[in-house]
Amino acid sequence: MKDFFIGIELTRHCNLRCAHCFRADLDKVSEIPFETVEKILVEGKRYHKPHIALTGGETTLHSRFREILDLIIHHGYTFHFVTNGYNHQRIFRNLYDLFDHPQWIGVSISMDGATEKTHDAIRGRGSFARALATVAISRIHNLEVVVQMVVHRGNRHEMEDMALLCSKIDTTRLHIAHAQPTPHLLKHNLMPSPQEYKGIEREVGDLRGRFRMPIILSAGFYDQTPLAHCRFLKLNGINIDHRGRLTTCCQLSNLEGSYGEEDVVADLSKETLEEGHQKLLQAYNQLFSAKLKKIGDGSQHDLDHFHCWNCMKHFKKAEWMRDHPENEWVQQDPYFKGAQ
Repeated sequence: MKDFFIGIELTRHCNLRCAHCFRADLDKVSEIPFETVEKILVEGKRYHKPHIALTGGETTLHSRFREILDLIIHHGYTFHFVTNGYNHQRIFRNLYDLFDHPQWIGVSISMDGATEKTHDAIRGRGSFARALATVAISRIHNLEVVVQMVVHRGNRHEMEDMALLCSKIDTTRLHIAHAQPTPHLLKHNLMPSPQEYKGIEREVGDLRGRFRMPIILSAGFYDQTPLAHCRFLKLNGINIDHRGRLTTCCQLSNLEGSYGEEDVVADLSKETLEEGHQKLLQAYNQLFSAKLKKIGDGSQHDLDHFHCWNCMKHFKKAEWMRDHPENEWVQQDPYFKGAQ
């Protein structure tokens, strides 16, 4: 993947209802207009044709999915897409002529258990077998395959088994992400505590030392770097949601339980990508200034080193958690002891 990427959320809706999913309103069919995608691709050429990452929802459910891939290829971009693999037979049949195309780099497949029992309990019956089939088809055609595992209390016990499975089925990389807080996670007691998160990260560090395959902490991890550790805050990528709006990152976009849209900076159906990017830089500058102020006055809390968590608070995406005073994050973070 190139150093800079444009992430485009093709859809909001999905065909699965995963236990940890942080997207809201998955039942409402909503997708980015084809014309908006074309506008973004035309204006994005000024960035020297960055890599395009297609996400969702379930990306492949977009009504013009194949046309969008053809459009990306026409404009000269490399790309990959994220999928749960459930529709692999129909999707790959429609993409057969694209196999071995040099601009199609690979697929990112969501897998949350190393066994059928665990994965299907999280994602739905039959989803494990279809995800494995997606990996097999992709690797046969020499596509890169990244497995993404979101870890929570329901599947943490299978992290090592997941690494073993990914090694056996020849995946390119294993990405492990922390689960973002949602009402559903809290209701079913799946949300790890801050201390459990740190334990997960120690285990990932141990796995990295024992596996040749790259194992990467991809989102939400603890990092004492003062300002930024993620690709968005390092200005290496931008995210566009299913309505064609530029947002601060993919992790805050359409977050279940949250209200307000302080993470939305521009409507790219009405503004140019350059105009939106200027607003995005201003939003990041405000975030960085707030971080520096905390460092300067000594008010920075240890939990602020979970950078996704810090951004959720800054952009008012965690306010709903005030209704859950029993939660470990709420109990340990002074943020919730202040006024709303």
